[in-house]
Parts: sequence; structure tokens; C-alpha cells
Amino acid sequence: MVAKLKDEDFDAIYDNNGRELDDSKPLIDLYKGRVEHYVYMSSAGVYLKSDIMPHCEPDATDPKSRHKGKLHTEAYLIEQEIPFTSIRPTYIYGALNYNPLEQWFFERIAAGRPVPVPGSGLNLTGLGHVQDLAKAMASVLGNEKAIGQVYNIQDEKAITFDGIVRACAQAAGKDPA
Repeated sequence: MVAKLKDEDFDAIYDNNGRELDDSKPLIDLYKGRVEHYVYMSSAGVYLKSDIMPHCEPDATDPKSRHKGKLHTEAYLIEQEIPFTSIRPTYIYGALNYNPLEQWFFERIAAGRPVPVPGSGLNLTGLGHVQDLAKAMASVLGNEKAIGQVYNIQDEKAITFDGIVRACAQAAGKDPA
């Protein structure tokens, strides 16, 4: 990839592919000093578990998270003094999102199969619509105040996993019980 891009110039880069630092590092290194804005798709999965939801940007992160590679990438962007903004979405739902997790719920409900949920089902999580994520990503571009910032993207309210099942069942016209 780097060989193909080495002679290309861009004002901005949207990196929504890097899960580990090694995924993004070649692009970061190539465009250090050459890009005005690097928008990085991180994850709200970087935060320490908490009883208080939704997470806020200054909340403690978990260096052992399965998303620790995203934290490493954010740290590298800072270290390299890249003008960046990090977007940390929660579970994203809606048409054309890259990970249609809601489809799994709907398929099980439509098939009359049980929908297993973690723990008691009362664990809180956050959802965010793919269009809201797209708007947020577009709104940081060209915004000087967004440089060096981290933004969480999710709906205003948290929801339990049982709540997700009930909402999907109701949307599918099924008994949510």
C-alpha cells in the first residue's frame, strides 16, 4: 500500500481500518508532516469497565482491552505529532455499517430462536446510528478545534442487552417476552 501511495498527496486521511498499530503505522509514517488532518476510527471498547454509562472521553482506558491496538495507535499519533482526531464509536447500527450486529438479533428473533445475552442481561451498553457516526466524522474535518481531540459517538441513552432484544423484537413485530 505504501508503495502505491508514496507519491500521492492528501489534505486529510480517514483511517477506519487500523485495529492494531502495525495496521496504521505505515500510513502514519508515510504522511507525517504531509497531512493536515488524520481522522482515526478508534473504539469505545478501549475504556475500563464501568458502572456509569455512557463513557465520557476522559474516562480511564483499559490497556488490556481487546481494542488495546487502538490505544497504541492513538498514542503513536500523539508521539509523532500528527494532527489527528480520534473517533470512538460504541456498537453501531443501521444500513451499510461495517459490522451489522443488529442483524444477528433480528435473525434469531425472526427464526424464533433464543437470543443469548451476557450476564443477567442488565449490563448497560451504548448504541450509535451509522448516519450519526458519518456526520460526526465529516464534522471534524477542517475543524481546528477537533485536532488532538477524542470524541465518543453513541446515542444519548444507554441500553441493556435485554433492552436491545426487546427493541429488536418490537421492531420485528414479535412478542418481546
